Amino acid sequence: MAIVTIIGAGMMGSALAYPARENGNEVRLVGTPLDREIIDVCRATGRHPKFTKDFPAGIKYYQIEDMQAAIEGADM
Repeated sequence: MAIVTIIGAGMMGSALAYPARENGNEVRLVGTPLDREIIDVCRATGRHPKFTKDFPAGIKYYQIEDMQAAIEGADM
């Protein structure tokens, strides 16, 4: 299992989180300064506000100021 950190929680970054997690990787999704509300919604609901499908269980969500913790130990 790899640790995958995705920086950018817009629709594309969030979409990449699905196959990364479904393939058994630890996934960390980091919002940019423009993604603050998206990360808050993801934390509260487990779903991107524009998606109709929940994220796979186990994805971790980070605000931009926590990026250092999100990239620590990441494989990609």
